[in-house]
Amino acid sequence: MLVQSKLLASFWKLAVSAYVHVWNRLPTALLPHSTPYTEWYKKKPDVSNLHIFGCAAYVFIQKDKRKLLQPHMEKCIFVGFFSFFFLILAPKGQFIYWCMLAVRSLSTKQAK
Repeated sequence: MLVQSKLLASFWKLAVSAYVHVWNRLPTALLPHSTPYTEWYKKKPDVSNLHIFGCAAYVFIQKDKRKLLQPHMEKCIFVGFFSFFFLILAPKGQFIYWCMLAVRSLSTKQAK
C-alpha cells in the first residue's frame, strides 16, 4: 500500500490501520457468511465510505482560514480511517486533517 501510494515509510502505521479497517469488513475463513465487524457490532458494516489508501482528497478551507482570492479547496492525500473520521494528509505533509464530510470529495484517482 505504501509503495503504490508513493508515501514515505513513516506512514506504515496509518497503512496498517487502514488495512485492518478494511479487513474487518470482509468475510474470513472462520466466518464465511459474516464479517468480524458484523459479529462484534451485530449490524452490517457501511462500506460506502471505503477509499483507496493514498488517493486524492480535497479539503474545504473555511472562510476565516483563507484570504480573499485563495482557493476554497486544498488537494490532499487520503491516509486512513479513525473511528468516524477520515485522515487526510496536507500536501506538504506538515499535518493531518480529521474530516467527517470528506466522503463526497474523495476521488478514486491515485495522488501524485
